[in-house]
Amino acid sequence: MLDRLREPWSDQRAERTLGALACLVLVLIALMVIFVAIRAWPSFHHNGLGWFTGRGDIDEQIDPQQWNEYVRKSQDSLRVIAEETGGLAVVNQNDFSKALKRIDAETSDYYVLGYYSKNPDASKRRRVIDVKVTRKGAQVWFRKEYVLKPNPKPTEATKK
Repeated sequence: MLDRLREPWSDQRAERTLGALACLVLVLIALMVIFVAIRAWPSFHHNGLGWFTGRGDIDEQIDPQQWNEYVRKSQDSLRVIAEETGGLAVVNQNDFSKALKRIDAETSDYYVLGYYSKNPDASKRRRVIDVKVTRKGAQVWFRKEYVLKPNPKPTEATKK
């Protein structure tokens, strides 16, 4: 048996082995995608993606005003998340090329700023940030606040 493993592989044997390995990798990727989709499914409706869950019947008569209100409310969370993180919510349109061009233009030129806080009070973990520029016409997007990581809990080694 061991002698067979030491023999050089034929092209046919290598193809079968690599083919089986490729199939195994594809199956693992598919299982990971399914696992992530199952884990994320409950959050679709919560995050304004209720339309993804397939609720309702296509023949169901819906008042247009109620439908518009439902759509507006379901997209509000997407807009808030985008606004609070400096992003862009692209909703109510089928042509994404304009939005993608805007995203490309806004992310092509940027500065990264850093600073050291002068606030020594570690109990005030939430810190507010305000960035001001003197250049006229400049648009500034920045994080509004950050939260300090909690201090690590002492271990037995550090207590002694």
